Amino acid sequence: MNDELDDDVQPGVVGRASVAKNTSFVLVAELVFSAGRMLIFVLLGKALGRVELGRYVAVLGMVQLLFPLARVGIAHVMVRSIAQGGKSGFGDAWSKNVTVHGLGGIVGAGVSVALAKILFDVSAFAVLLIAAAQFVGLGLQQAGGMAANAFGRAEVGLALNGANTILRVLAVLLFIQSGGDSVDSWALYLFGAAGLGVLCTLLIVGRFFEVQLKLQLPTRPDLVLATPFVFADTANSAQADIDKVVLGGLGLNADNGVYAAAYRVADLANLPLAALVKATYGEFFRRGDSPIGEMLRYSKRLTGVAMSYGAVIGVGLWVAAPLVEVAMGEEFDDSISALRWIAVVPFIRAAQYFPANVLAGVGRQWERARLMGSTALLNLAANLALAPTMGWRGAALSTILAEIAFGVLLWRRVAKLDRNVG
Repeated sequence: MNDELDDDVQPGVVGRASVAKNTSFVLVAELVFSAGRMLIFVLLGKALGRVELGRYVAVLGMVQLLFPLARVGIAHVMVRSIAQGGKSGFGDAWSKNVTVHGLGGIVGAGVSVALAKILFDVSAFAVLLIAAAQFVGLGLQQAGGMAANAFGRAEVGLALNGANTILRVLAVLLFIQSGGDSVDSWALYLFGAAGLGVLCTLLIVGRFFEVQLKLQLPTRPDLVLATPFVFADTANSAQADIDKVVLGGLGLNADNGVYAAAYRVADLANLPLAALVKATYGEFFRRGDSPIGEMLRYSKRLTGVAMSYGAVIGVGLWVAAPLVEVAMGEEFDDSISALRWIAVVPFIRAAQYFPANVLAGVGRQWERARLMGSTALLNLAANLALAPTMGWRGAALSTILAEIAFGVLLWRRVAKLDRNVG
């Protein structure tokens, strides 16, 4: 029986069964992580209320915008190295990741504090702790998961997600037990959980992949390879989080809390797509020397699966929207309407993932980054124009418009590449 996802078999290419198995493990890992995040979000929403939750979401959104700059794209270079050379050199690649996340976390946390003083009404100490927890704790966890997926060892990613998620859930339970009700006090618990999470990540990666950790800075060639990924990831983060930052900067914290609650549910529903994307990401680098037409066919097959799921889940989100209020309380009743507004987003995004990975796989990361950057700027402009008067509705509409534009630009570009090569 032909076990390959594509008709043209290439040496070292992952087959249908391997993709399905790895995707299943990635999906379980993502479910553990995202279910934990959702539980944390619901519990925090009940403890903080939608206004205080909105302040926290604004800080998180700003940190996510800076996240790719702090990690300088080095995790993508590691995945590329694994996909093309296997385990050889992984020890050095992982050491570079740990070093970059440590140093980048320090710099990123400082920049976050400076920006937050201008944009938000949150204490500098709280911003510092939240930023450090995300830059270092979450950053290393994600880098370890990317390495595990590239090796086809998604069970390692499951272990990483499980350990870090348990620690953060315990932190929020302790926070609630202590009677905490502010972003400032929650930041202390988050930072403590992230610190323990870093230790778990280093132990798990070291144990499974038998690597010896050392301080090692990336080389100039590493940074050259990583630079387009930095811009692409920054644009991607802007696309996902600029609306929360704008709402927070405008002082619309109640709207931000409502909108973020709806967005978190949509993200949870998008997990199977995220798992498929992560499980097949390294495959696009393996196929990098293949004809563009073959990669495009592979991308179209995956996109068909993804969009079918996106359509189904969009209907499901519309129908299940009232459950947001059931989970988080009457204070979040507007999240029902917000979720129905953004129920179409998973379907739209399903059309973007794989043509974007085609561009990365054929070495056109800069083109991918430029397309992402242009639509992120569109999203920002739309938010600044619509959010002041429309609140979360303006943020939702801005996101939908930008997501559609990005999908159209991506498919036009890969189709043009195919025509030029043909």
